[in-house]
Amino acid sequence: MKITNQKIVVVADENPVDNTRIAVLLKRMDYLVLSASRCVEAVRILEEYGPDVVLLDIGMVGINDPVCLSEIRDNITLAKTPIVTISVSGDEERLKASLKEGMAAYMVKPVNPTALYTIIQRLTERLPRKGLRARVAFRVRIDYGGTRKTCYASNISERGIFVRTVKPIAVGTRVHLSMDLPFKKPIELDGEVIY
Repeated sequence: MKITNQKIVVVADENPVDNTRIAVLLKRMDYLVLSASRCVEAVRILEEYGPDVVLLDIGMVGINDPVCLSEIRDNITLAKTPIVTISVSGDEERLKASLKEGMAAYMVKPVNPTALYTIIQRLTERLPRKGLRARVAFRVRIDYGGTRKTCYASNISERGIFVRTVKPIAVGTRVHLSMDLPFKKPIELDGEVIY
């Protein structure tokens, strides 16, 4: 059952540190994250929530149990759900073999945030984003052509900052930004409206 418009990612990893680290990264990227530390728990979550992507640690206890793995693979509602296998460095051959078994991609721990975002975007979006994007909320003062506006930034990415304005500023306009972040002084920078 789909409970949100957000993309749902299940992280199935028995290592609580890795599970939490990956979940935090995904939440910052605006995904809804559900975690499991055992194969049986992962199967229940997968059946109940119908996620968009599954990140599956191939070393997780029970995952190599043919019954558990076949439950994940043979479930009608999950048949098209991409599964990304993850594991520690040194398991690369095993990870590569998972591609031949029908997994969509693999990653080596520690997981690189940009690579994680890129893989999930590629697997879930018709038009994947080119760069990592994170949700933010901070006040921005914009100066351009004798006008000053105070707005809020809502996304930040490798390509820039998305600032919500009531009336869009024309593409190509040069702007000066003063961003209120948790520092003693605002961060000042010059830029150009690209969207």
